[in-house]
Amino acid sequence: MIAFCRRHGALLPILLAFWLLAGGSAVRAAAPHLPGIGLLAPEKPAEQATKAPSADPATDPATGQAADLPPDRLTPARAAQVDPATLARFNADAAEAQAVLRTPSGSYDYERVHGLNKLRDRLAADRDLARTIADRSNLEARIIQAQMAALGEVPAEGKSEPSAITARRKALDARLSVVLSPVLDAREAQARATTLVSELDERIAGIERGRRSERTRSALDPRAWIAVAGDVRRGLDIAAHSGTAGIAQDGAGGFALRLLAVAGLVLLGPYASIRLLQTLHRLFVKRRVAARQAARRLVLIVVEDFVAALLLFFAIGCSVAAFAVLMRPFLGTEVLLTLSMLLLVAALMVAMAQLLAKSTLQSPFPELRLVRLRPEVVGKAVSTVRVIGVFLALVAVLEGIEDDGYMTIGAIDLASALLLVGGSLFVWRLATLIDKGREDDGAKAAPSLPQHGRAKPDQLEFAAPFSRILKLLAIGSTGAALIGYIVLAREIFSDLVVSVAVIAVAIYLHRLVALIVGLLAEGGLKHYRTSIHFVPMLAGIVLTLGAVPLLAVTWGYNSREIGDAIVMLRTGVSFGNVNISAGDLLTFAFVFLAGYIATKWIQRIINLTILPQFEIDRGSQASIVTMIGYVGIVASAAIAISSTGLDLTSLAFIATALSVGLGFGLQSTVENFTSGMILLVERPIREGDWIEVGTLSGIVRKVSVRSTHLESFDRHQIIIPNSQLITGSVKNLSLGERLARVVVPVGVAYGSDLEHVREVLIAIGKAQDGVLAWPEPNVTLDAFADSSVNMRLLVFIHDATDGVGVASKIRFEIARRFAEEGIEIPFPQMEVRLHADTGGSGGNGGNGGNGEA
Repeated sequence: MIAFCRRHGALLPILLAFWLLAGGSAVRAAAPHLPGIGLLAPEKPAEQATKAPSADPATDPATGQAADLPPDRLTPARAAQVDPATLARFNADAAEAQAVLRTPSGSYDYERVHGLNKLRDRLAADRDLARTIADRSNLEARIIQAQMAALGEVPAEGKSEPSAITARRKALDARLSVVLSPVLDAREAQARATTLVSELDERIAGIERGRRSERTRSALDPRAWIAVAGDVRRGLDIAAHSGTAGIAQDGAGGFALRLLAVAGLVLLGPYASIRLLQTLHRLFVKRRVAARQAARRLVLIVVEDFVAALLLFFAIGCSVAAFAVLMRPFLGTEVLLTLSMLLLVAALMVAMAQLLAKSTLQSPFPELRLVRLRPEVVGKAVSTVRVIGVFLALVAVLEGIEDDGYMTIGAIDLASALLLVGGSLFVWRLATLIDKGREDDGAKAAPSLPQHGRAKPDQLEFAAPFSRILKLLAIGSTGAALIGYIVLAREIFSDLVVSVAVIAVAIYLHRLVALIVGLLAEGGLKHYRTSIHFVPMLAGIVLTLGAVPLLAVTWGYNSREIGDAIVMLRTGVSFGNVNISAGDLLTFAFVFLAGYIATKWIQRIINLTILPQFEIDRGSQASIVTMIGYVGIVASAAIAISSTGLDLTSLAFIATALSVGLGFGLQSTVENFTSGMILLVERPIREGDWIEVGTLSGIVRKVSVRSTHLESFDRHQIIIPNSQLITGSVKNLSLGERLARVVVPVGVAYGSDLEHVREVLIAIGKAQDGVLAWPEPNVTLDAFADSSVNMRLLVFIHDATDGVGVASKIRFEIARRFAEEGIEIPFPQMEVRLHADTGGSGGNGGNGGNGEA
């Protein structure tokens, strides 16, 4: 069971029981022979029960318990007390590890693997302490080097310096040699410990892989059943003998009191728990129906699920206590205590399965369900998950019994095979229920939940692939168990169930947070709706970061290596002389985010309160605000980098190389960025200007550092790279004064009174809204064309962007006034005449015709 706990003990949200079991499994069976529990292993010889003294310096030889290590071994803050004994311990641990690694790995043995893990932990502690010693000494070395640099450069050959400076330089050099000595020793110890930790990890992983590939006698082999039957017979004989002696020792009255205690525990546990659960369920339903707020109903539902799980654990716990009381005459104290702990952990696992099933499959809030099943299928699915939890708990109990050596290997393998096959069948049943029992997307909402009665259609629907994966792994577990690969089948089954539980809990918690945030956004925090909607995203990131390591541990990744990676994130990763840690990254992100928010607030304040007090056009205001934004972002990045304490001078060469590479790879982007800065500084184009770029024409809506956003008169958004505006020709109809001239050409027929036409056109221009009185409207005669006399009406308006509308209104007015004044607007006309050929000798002479059009 310890091996199982070592891989799954970190799964706190789902498998808290494994942590308890990891602590309870320290109670070992030290007696030379143990009273049986049915399938007892043969008695161990007394000489095997006496173990050799541990070579572990962290173990007290007198007690066999972990001794308190010196503070300098455990606490980096006490590293100033490091003495040669510390290096001696480093060397002793390294020598022990090297001796272990020189021996063959051999087959799996729990005690042996446990010893390798303890040795690996000691080496990891040595590595971390050596790093701390070296880093502290490096600080002193840097101080001495700075003092030596303050003395100036060493004189060139043939030159001299004051004797006092020379003496001081020699003294500092001697001190530097003394300070660097422990640094070198610590770095060597650190490198050696790092290598040995890696080798031990590989050795442990190899042993685990070899254990998975071990094949035992198949459960389909009759010889396995015959051997287990013999073990059962011997175990029953031992149990009967021990039980007879125990009952005789208690006497009739004592045994009767024992039976009475068992009956009381059964009544107190299962019966009382069932009655209390029924009462509480009615109370919760009543409160939930009476609750008007969805948030209150959600709280009641979550509390009810937790209370039901706790009562289930209490009921099974009382049953375990009754079992312990009843079996006390038949079992030894150590065996009974270990079995009781295993069964209590199994009870906790079953309670967890019950809580998980109720919360993720049967929640009255459809948003919290992982899979939406039809009402008649939900109950079956919940029961199936609970049964799968029972099988997983029993498999864990068998693994614990195997590690403690309380049963024969044949009996454990056969029982494990039966449990794994049964558990895989229920996993297959659950996959079938999920695949076949899904309700339609248009299912009606529950009447008790009018506001949150329908699952969101945009939630991920993974029932079909999820059920296929469950079936595939169930087939793999069953096949491996029947063939005889019990350890492999056990890991497939347990890893499958635990992985599903981790993923289900992560998704459930994320949806729960999203639902709570949604309810708060509809209630008292309505004004902060935009801000609090980031909470589900942050919760999803945190849950993902927490679930990924748990899944890695579940599927065989060494949890100690994950711990080393977390320590490395805390202490930092070195790139040259630069050390970057997770704390540095968080500090950078926090400072930069604070600076970014402050920049946005400053932009808003300047744009709304300060700039309007100055008579600055809208384009200039936009340019000022944009420049402030870029300056604020650059300043925030610089402050964030400096706040982390990073010394980036050593990365100058790398930064230069990257700059050259990026200069070639992002040449157009850099060109657009430079052009954008020129546009913002010179402001030849501003927001609100009417410009024409090639065939494109429209109003400038935004000028950024990479591109300019142009809105055409058809309300189309056009993105123009800034480099085109700098290197190409641009017609800005609004640059300088907003004043603009509108030209309306018109043609009149020959013979018209041109002076009268001129007067009418000027009158139309003066009467038109939006036309300026000065400069006055004017009329010019452009040309005498083939069919008309071409004239132009010239008027001035306030804003060039109004030119199209004003010109259209003037044309409508010209058509109306010309019709009233009898002024003809000519249009091209043509006469075509066809003549018959009457003088030729052709055969067409008599069939001529004429016509005109």
